[in-house]
Amino acid sequence: MRKALLSLAVIGGLSALLLGAAPPPTSNAPVPEVLAELRQIEGAALRNAADPLRFKYTEAARARPNDPMLRVYLAWCERPRDEAWNQLKAIAPLHPDNPWVRWGMGRMYLRWKMKDQAKVEFDDVLKKNPTFYPAMTGLGLLAKSKGDTAMAQAQFEAALKVADDAEARAGLGLIWFEQGQKEKATESLKKGIELWQDQPEALEVLAGVYREANDVPSAIRVAAVVADLNPKDRNARKTIADLRFDNGQKAEAAADYERLQRLGNPEPDMLRRLSGLYRELGN
Repeated sequence: MRKALLSLAVIGGLSALLLGAAPPPTSNAPVPEVLAELRQIEGAALRNAADPLRFKYTEAARARPNDPMLRVYLAWCERPRDEAWNQLKAIAPLHPDNPWVRWGMGRMYLRWKMKDQAKVEFDDVLKKNPTFYPAMTGLGLLAKSKGDTAMAQAQFEAALKVADDAEARAGLGLIWFEQGQKEKATESLKKGIELWQDQPEALEVLAGVYREANDVPSAIRVAAVVADLNPKDRNARKTIADLRFDNGQKAEAAADYERLQRLGNPEPDMLRRLSGLYRELGN
């Protein structure tokens, strides 16, 4: 009971903080502001922590019932569930000129590997607004998923001519890494993650680069974010646990191995290692 009350208190506290912050960007807000808001939601959703944000947008919608962006933000809180697309689809005929609605549907199609439908959405947005760089980045991600690296690079570079977009930077980095251009790739990946941290694929590649270079502190820092973004991913949790163990961070490694154990089916070698850590820590 006490734990439940503490959890409610934490959620309530987060909600109060969010509601006390600046109101969410409107439909007329600059593209970078809206994109930053959507990416904040995306990171929270990956961490299974979108409830306070959902509450924030619900409350804001009461004050701004005619603002479609609040419905877009609420839909984005449902990612990666199908409900996100369902909500965006319901908004689309009511606000046909809002680029974020069609862009959001394109991103969902891309996630579902429905590539032709994704292209239709991104192209439609760009017909109405040729400088809407999130759609250019979307086309870059689409081309990359098809293995068309030349087109992907062209789309990412087109987006970067409009704005220094985090996903376009990271996308170029991933392409260059696949081509063996590790120095260029590393710089582009680092820049993309500095602009927006919550990019799992870019983070995983960058963590590998740091491990290969024996830059253990940087590898730990990046791998920790990967594990945080993938709370149910055993490999991600084991990677950060092993890195901390090898670096002598015994208490931190033990905590990560405990989290790994709670995911089920623990390996005997991991249990032996955790037992040894408990002995060394006097636990």
